[in-house]
Amino acid sequence: MKTNPSKKRRGAAKKETRDQFLLRTLMENIPVHVYFKDRDSRFIAVSESKARRDGIDSAAMAGKTDFDLFSDKHAARRSRTNSASSRPASR
Repeated sequence: MKTNPSKKRRGAAKKETRDQFLLRTLMENIPVHVYFKDRDSRFIAVSESKARRDGIDSAAMAGKTDFDLFSDKHAARRSRTNSASSRPASR
């Protein structure tokens, strides 16, 4: 039995949309401070609780680094902490 490629694409799009909805809902409602950064330490996504703590709109943080948003001293401290926490675990 052949599967319809169009039907497969619609199913994949629905799942992607559902997953995006779940992630967005989590980031809007989780009480802990969660964020994702790319390899260049730019924010990709920020939870609303973290954005509120930092006093910055979560959408405004996207694409920015700690150095774009905070004092150099504060950003340097965060940068060291992020570098240490993003290293692969030793085996």
